[in-house]
Amino acid sequence: MQVGRPGHAPAAWSGPFVWFGRILRHVSPNTCPRTRPPEHVPPNSSKSQLNARLLPPSGTGPVEFVTIQWCTPLYQEALDLRHEVLRKPLGISFSPEDLDAEHSDRHFGVTVDGTLVATLSARPLDGGEVKFRQMAVAPEHQNKGVGAFLMRNAEGLLEDSGVSSFRLHARVDATGFYQKLGYQNVDAPFVEVGIPHQAMQKHAGT
Repeated sequence: MQVGRPGHAPAAWSGPFVWFGRILRHVSPNTCPRTRPPEHVPPNSSKSQLNARLLPPSGTGPVEFVTIQWCTPLYQEALDLRHEVLRKPLGISFSPEDLDAEHSDRHFGVTVDGTLVATLSARPLDGGEVKFRQMAVAPEHQNKGVGAFLMRNAEGLLEDSGVSSFRLHARVDATGFYQKLGYQNVDAPFVEVGIPHQAMQKHAGT
């Protein structure tokens, strides 16, 4: 599987054909609508320093933290992973409108031996906050430190850009994972997409 690199525009797009921001044929669920061109994201010049924030998980092949541009082939790989891990078990899919709303989000991932095995998105909020969402790790790479490696590097990159705190909605059975990373419960649990969730928060630098 070929993995794109931050800031590298693909030579060709194999998804739905679009022209001047208008979709000219049907777009299936879970496929990026690409209703507008992806913004240019400069290459991450401090990737080695970011990876040093948390050592890569042991017992795996070469591990790399990557940033993902919206509606690139690597973003589509992230969508496929998110669908398999998070959406398919619930019988739901991403709509083009869902994915178009992610244009302004920041997207991150972890590759092992060049294959995307984990992904995470961050949506900007007011007051220097971001909301982490759509955290997915391939089943065969769960419980190996990949998720923590992804979270720590994403937090560090966002802190460097001025983010002051992080929010997320964790599935109740995953709150222990986030508590180990310094997140605290906010208010009472609630139901989202038919599953009990817990709002959690963490201040940058903790």
